[in-house]
Amino acid sequence: MPSGTRWLHDLNPFERAAEILATDLREAVQAGGSPRLAIPGGSAMAAVAPTRKRLGMNWEQIRLTWVDERCVPATSPDSNRGTAARAGLLNDPGPALALPLYEDGESGLQAVTRCEAALAEQFDRALDVALLGMGEDGHVASLFPEAAPPGERARVAHVTSSPKPPAERITLTLKFLNTASHCILVQGWGYIRCARTGYGKRGSFPLRHVNFSPGPRSIRLIRDTRDQHHHIGRLPG
Repeated sequence: MPSGTRWLHDLNPFERAAEILATDLREAVQAGGSPRLAIPGGSAMAAVAPTRKRLGMNWEQIRLTWVDERCVPATSPDSNRGTAARAGLLNDPGPALALPLYEDGESGLQAVTRCEAALAEQFDRALDVALLGMGEDGHVASLFPEAAPPGERARVAHVTSSPKPPAERITLTLKFLNTASHCILVQGWGYIRCARTGYGKRGSFPLRHVNFSPGPRSIRLIRDTRDQHHHIGRLPG
């Protein structure tokens, strides 16, 4: 398995992410597995539909979940799971399983308890591939700069006071995201604005805590070609 961290530049970072994501997942399927994939909402979700198209019937082998979810009904435009369903990602064909981080009517505690159990039983406590985006304020998943980190042992956390509405969210933790063998971070124009406004100087910036240590992991950070100058902190690569 490849290891190390690479910076990539592309005029269409989301299409480049789809190409890499499909390759990682196809290789895992061909090795006889049922890959465990976590996807974002927001602009980075634009990489998922072309990934599914590239995978064809291999999409049916994927165990899918989300990196975060707002505590809203699936019919809401703010719902990541609802957006995925409306984009046709969950049927004809759908993935082998889809684990929503929030179900309509759940409390935050109920959602976290259900997801912790499902990630242990259905995802074997790890991910194969994590696709991440980054907001203009520097957040990754629903982990925000200067917010108190979730408990060290948690795989899932309930966010009760998100700086961006809606306030309540369910998020995978950095502990769990760091189990992924392949991590793809798509840094589009929102990243450029974030870098230019100085969020990257904050010690609590979530991206600083993604595991960049050497090992059997592949981390690709895909930046919009329009930005050739701004880096968040002193990340490897």
